[in-house]
Amino acid sequence: MSEFLAIYERVRKSDSLNNRNNVAERLGFLSRIIHGHNPRAWIKELKTRLSEPMDFAEAFDGST
Repeated sequence: MSEFLAIYERVRKSDSLNNRNNVAERLGFLSRIIHGHNPRAWIKELKTRLSEPMDFAEAFDGST
């Protein structure tokens, strides 16, 4: 944890997002999750990809 914090306090968010100088790898980030503008659609897609049971009441956004 101390190594992580030592690196993290010296980098900007844009450095880790763009993985400048492999900083994301050195911090141990495995991937980036992009959720977009619609959180309900994002969680629905994520659950589908993870093969979790779908809660249809939660996923329904009322637009259909």
